[in-house]
Amino acid sequence: MEENAHGVVVRSPEQARSLMSSIQSGWRRGRVADRDLPESGREHHEHEGIR
Repeated sequence: MEENAHGVVVRSPEQARSLMSSIQSGWRRGRVADRDLPESGREHHEHEGIR
């Protein structure tokens, strides 16, 4: 990862793909964890707009 003259981080296509893959994996783990919550926990999260 590098910074250009304007301070913007420049990533290679491989680095960008790896970052997006990590983000998607985190979303999947969060969905699975949410599915495993008891009903009362799910309602609490839904109320807060976390879903």
